[in-house]
Amino acid sequence: MPSLLLLGATADIAIDIARVFGKKHFDIQMAGRDIDYLNKLKKDFEIRYNVWVKVVYFDALAFEKH
Repeated sequence: MPSLLLLGATADIAIDIARVFGKKHFDIQMAGRDIDYLNKLKKDFEIRYNVWVKVVYFDALAFEKH
């Protein structure tokens, strides 16, 4: 199964990209800072597109954690 990794996944453009790839049945990994919102998106995408979604905390400005 093809997959998509989105960094900054709560951005409007990232959500729209995830929708496009969800419709094509890509598995999606969403990384961002707002875990609560990402988990809501995860549930929606799993139901709406019947795809596997993984949520990961990621802060691009936390260089010491990269």
